[in-house]
Amino acid sequence: MGIKPSYIKSIGNELLARHPERFSREFAQNKQAVAEGTVIDSKGVRNRIAGYITRKINTGKRSPGRRSTYSTHQQKSSTPRRLLEAMGCSHSPA
Repeated sequence: MGIKPSYIKSIGNELLARHPERFSREFAQNKQAVAEGTVIDSKGVRNRIAGYITRKINTGKRSPGRRSTYSTHQQKSSTPRRLLEAMGCSHSPA
């Protein structure tokens, strides 16, 4: 699809960091987990986030030598505060 907007990556990374057990290698399961775990009205945005998470997990599975890019200690949250609040997450400044 091309380059993902930063908010898709930010929300996807935030969800992976907070709830890694909810996501799998399957897009359909991730789509359901994103729909249940967020308050995002746009189906297209939810699907793009689920697709980003699926690709991130599957790429990590193929490359065991690579470090995970979605662990909480490696990334500072740049997700806009209103999106985090909409997801029900509290945001503390890093």
